[in-house]
Amino acid sequence: MGVVPEKSTTALCSYSALGHADYIGCFVENGMFPYTYGDRHFESLTIDFCLLGCADDGFKYAGMMSRQWCQCDNDLYSDTTGSKVSDSECDTPCYGNGSQMWGGDFMLSIYRISKV
Repeated sequence: MGVVPEKSTTALCSYSALGHADYIGCFVENGMFPYTYGDRHFESLTIDFCLLGCADDGFKYAGMMSRQWCQCDNDLYSDTTGSKVSDSECDTPCYGNGSQMWGGDFMLSIYRISKV
């Protein structure tokens, strides 16, 4: 079971379900993570669920957006550096655990999965 962050820290932690997943930051969603894991209508989405789903499918990065989108990819495109924003932009509670922050409207909370 992972550490549940307070809203003010916006998920700056590692999750034991995977071994390790490091929070990278909040980014403007610009199509950089093309693969969507699961069904966006799941009401049980949590950060661990998204991280495990992306890892199980062989991806190195997971991004959470708008309370219900879990997106995966293997590369952080070069344009992500310019699209990083304040963590306060990724303050939407996720459906499956309201104490976890799940990105924002067109904002991705991105994690690096270190054990795939």
